[in-house]
Amino acid sequence: MVGPSFLQSFYRSLIDERGIRRTLGQELPPGLLVQRRTLGAREFVFLENLSATAHRVELPAGDYVDLLAGRPAGDALTVAAWGSAVLAGAEPTRPVGVRREPRE
Repeated sequence: MVGPSFLQSFYRSLIDERGIRRTLGQELPPGLLVQRRTLGAREFVFLENLSATAHRVELPAGDYVDLLAGRPAGDALTVAAWGSAVLAGAEPTRPVGVRREPRE
């Protein structure tokens, strides 16, 4: 039977081999899930804490807004036990979903 430590090691080496970058650029504590999504030029980061312990994570450089708290996220964020956070990147220079007309 394959144990959790083998799987963690296997997936870590596979991720490194394939050059997949971590969403926040760091290894996450157990129970914290992070996903990045984009809408046009805008980036969103979803954090879900599936554990009974609050977790603090450093955020990559960028102007993120904590959409659930309604304030700038700063350099780090604490996700409460069983909590979640949704971060939005800086507003794009043009409205999301607006296409530029091609030049003639």
